[in-house]
Amino acid sequence: MNIPILPADLSTVRFIVITVPKGVVFRKFSSIIQLIKHVGETYTAASYPPHITLRTGAIVPKQEVDNFIEGFGNHVADWKSFEIETEGIAQEEHLEEGDSSYFFYYRIKQNKALDNLHKMLRQYEPYIKSRNKQFHPHLSLAYKDVTRSGYERIKELLRSKKEMFPSSLKWTCDNICLYFQKNYTWMPYHVFSAADAVQN
Repeated sequence: MNIPILPADLSTVRFIVITVPKGVVFRKFSSIIQLIKHVGETYTAASYPPHITLRTGAIVPKQEVDNFIEGFGNHVADWKSFEIETEGIAQEEHLEEGDSSYFFYYRIKQNKALDNLHKMLRQYEPYIKSRNKQFHPHLSLAYKDVTRSGYERIKELLRSKKEMFPSSLKWTCDNICLYFQKNYTWMPYHVFSAADAVQN
């Protein structure tokens, strides 16, 4: 794959560790996120591809990026692909320091293989961003910049057009991706395929 050029002024690179669905399911999630973005006037989720966060990521000194990528690749060389399935959209409202925050996401059906992949990734510790062991797999649809009025509009969209938001979407998890941020957009840096992944 083409590796984006890292910004010259960075001394460290923050990677997020995610998996991205492919094909028809990727396009379906993308269209849902874009619709929610339009109705709710929310942009944060649309700056990523549709994804499940697998680990909190890593903050790597720029001069160590190549070594980090090589070591990470060796660590994930033998993992096998597995199926993932959603089980409906959830919505949450939280009060943080006096301000409300809102979150819409697809719940992920309980999945032992996904849990094991997360645990395996946490065992690769160089430059790990957080040692928090909690893992709540989900696929974000809108968060962070959602206003109260946007929250209400999205809720109404999900209620009135529920046929557009299938509860169960399934795909094969066969990639681990390192993304980094450039110009407020998260860009692919490296993709590691499962040992049994079908190469296109």
